[in-house]
Amino acid sequence: FVAVKSSIVEDGTETRKFYPTQLGSAILASSLSPDEGLLVFAELQKARRSFVLDTELHIIYLVTPMYASDMSASIDWYQYH
Repeated sequence: FVAVKSSIVEDGTETRKFYPTQLGSAILASSLSPDEGLLVFAELQKARRSFVLDTELHIIYLVTPMYASDMSASIDWYQYH
């Protein structure tokens, strides 16, 4: 999640700066834990290899939030009707 960039300053000393990788920035922006972020990333990598467009079910699975099962009891379904 973090990359280290080393550079030499004018006085000859080496400095190191830490930068987030694209994956690290995406996981931070999504508010997922690192473990959950890696799980989602692995699922997306698998989906890229075997994306099925026969039905919309596969797309719905991919865009469903990870915590949808936790939220289902509190969703007011009449609001969406």
